[in-house]
Amino acid sequence: MNDCCSFLDDSNGKELDKVFTDAIVSKDFERYRKHGPRKSSRILISLLEEHRSTQDVSLCDIGSGIGSIAQAFLNYDAITVDVVESSSAYITASQEEASHQGNRSRIAYHHGDYVHLAHELGPRDLMCLDRVICCYPNMDSLVGLSAVNTKSLLAIVIPRDSIFHRALMKSLYLSFKIWGIFRTSPVVPRFYVHRITDIEDTIKWCGLDRLASKTTFFWRIAVYQRSQP
Repeated sequence: MNDCCSFLDDSNGKELDKVFTDAIVSKDFERYRKHGPRKSSRILISLLEEHRSTQDVSLCDIGSGIGSIAQAFLNYDAITVDVVESSSAYITASQEEASHQGNRSRIAYHHGDYVHLAHELGPRDLMCLDRVICCYPNMDSLVGLSAVNTKSLLAIVIPRDSIFHRALMKSLYLSFKIWGIFRTSPVVPRFYVHRITDIEDTIKWCGLDRLASKTTFFWRIAVYQRSQP
C-alpha cells in the first residue's frame, strides 16, 4: 500500500466543489425529499444497523452529499455525527435538511477533502464512504486513512468491478464531456473504477476484514470490521 498521506494535492476537492453546483445539488435534494435515500444508501444503512453494537456511538460520513446516512443514524440518540464534504452546495443542502429535521446542532460539518482533514478529525466508530471512492483518484490515500481511523465498522459503496461496468463508467464520462461542451464553464466529473481487490487489500492492510456485502445492478455495498486483537 502507498503512504496514506502521499496525496496532498487539493485539486480534486476543488474540482468536486465546482462539479456539484447549486443546480445539480438542488435536483438531488428534490429527489431526496420525495424518495429518501438511494437504494445503495438504504442497503448501507441497513448493513450498518445490523452489525453495529451499542458501543458504536460516533459516525463520520465522508462525501456525505445530502446527508442521508447522517440523518438516518441521528435516529439513535447517543450517536454523534461528523460530515465531510468537498462540495459547498451539498453542505448547504445538508444543513438545510438537518435543520428541517431538527438535527442541525447534532452534526459537525467539515468542508474539504477528507485526506487533508483526517488527522484533525481522528478515529470514529463508524466510517462511511458512500459513492465517493469512485470520485477520488488516489484510492490508497482516501481508503487507507478512512480504514486506519475506523474503530469498529467501515462501510463503502463502489461501482461493481467488471468489464461491463468499466465500459459503462467510460460512457458516462464521455456523456458528461459532450454535455460540458455546451456549458459556459464546463467542469466534468471524473470517475474511477478502482479494483475491488486493490481496495480490499488496502482495507485489510489497515486491520479490517470484510463482514458483509451486497450488490445492486451498478453498485457494490460492503461493510468491514476491525480485526480482533
